[in-house]
Amino acid sequence: MREILVQGCLPLDFCRKNLPRRGDFITLIDEDGDEYRVTYLARQNGLSGGWKGFAVAHGLLDGDAVVFQLIKPTTCKVVVNMNQCY
Repeated sequence: MREILVQGCLPLDFCRKNLPRRGDFITLIDEDGDEYRVTYLARQNGLSGGWKGFAVAHGLLDGDAVVFQLIKPTTCKVVVNMNQCY
């Protein structure tokens, strides 16, 4: 049985090229247009505060993949179901 995905790690190259060099808040927008404010941890290249709520709301499990589309410096559209790409 897979566990709920509670850690949101992002690719290092993506973080270095696109995200703030210091921690900041990032807004995630899902397929329904709902917004989630999460904490970006620059040193860990990951998402924290708010990420677990996003993961639970979308039923993300360990091993699932999501696609982040950067639309502003601290805003990403997030595709959870690959059949619903933007």
